[in-house]
Amino acid sequence: MTEPAKIIAGDTLDWTESISDYSAADGWTLKYTLINSTTKISLTSIASGNDHKVNVVTATSTNYAAGDYSWQSYVEKDSVIHIVANGFIIIETQLSAKTTFDYRSHAKKTLTLIETAIEAMLANGQSQSISINGRTVQYRTMEELIKAKSNYAWYVKNEEAAEKINAGLETGNKILVRF
Repeated sequence: MTEPAKIIAGDTLDWTESISDYSAADGWTLKYTLINSTTKISLTSIASGNDHKVNVVTATSTNYAAGDYSWQSYVEKDSVIHIVANGFIIIETQLSAKTTFDYRSHAKKTLTLIETAIEAMLANGQSQSISINGRTVQYRTMEELIKAKSNYAWYVKNEEAAEKINAGLETGNKILVRF
């Protein structure tokens, strides 16, 4: 199988699958379902001799929502269905199609909101709620915000370490060994 592990919304998608037991020449059609908690995408191949050709034009893939998806492929013929494979795929945003884009992870966005709430709480004499960018945040104590900040700072630090590892860089963490 040659399904991509990552695609970019707005790109042309094009790959061919050879499935000897379910040849396109014998009337089998290969289909895909990509799904996550908010979106379902269906793809249908076309016959290319014995093979199944998957082709999605830019105008269609532009509408794909970015995110992590589970996928499952199956063949279909005369109301008979056989699951062929499954896996995971990442759909990324095509930056050239955007005017702005907040690339930050959930943890980074939340940490920024918590820090803003702490600053607002200090500026407002520790009131019980604060509005930030049109959203109202309610809290009980400064201690709860500090604890939340500490937790999210830990998440962000781990994300940044993972990004460094993926880039082949050192994380700066030391491992001490005693003999």
